[in-house]
Amino acid sequence: MGEEMLLYRIEHSTDAKENQAPFRRGPYSLLGEGKRWYQETDTDQHPLYEDEKPGGMRTASMYFGFASLEQLKKWFKRHHRRELRAHYFVCRVYEGEGEALEYQAVLYRDTVKEVRTLKSSEWVE
Repeated sequence: MGEEMLLYRIEHSTDAKENQAPFRRGPYSLLGEGKRWYQETDTDQHPLYEDEKPGGMRTASMYFGFASLEQLKKWFKRHHRRELRAHYFVCRVYEGEGEALEYQAVLYRDTVKEVRTLKSSEWVE
């Protein structure tokens, strides 16, 4: 299915009570702020999964994020991370089976286990 790995994922903090992993919302799935973050992301520099993996199809069984903090920080610049924190987003770490691509990573939802929530000093600055 995939290799065992960690996934770093920015999610809205209120989802800790409302939803359990792997069904928490990231910055792109929320209306309002989510739409804004998507528009500010350069899709040539940050390709979609389908562009990164020719023949790959995004499905509901996938949980998207990043294979490392370095990868996350390349995708979301510091000013984006500060704004995300100001809008009550957090960075959670998960483990499970998945695959790391050049720009992002994916875990398969049925294997996802939450490891921890990072302190904002670990992912924002």
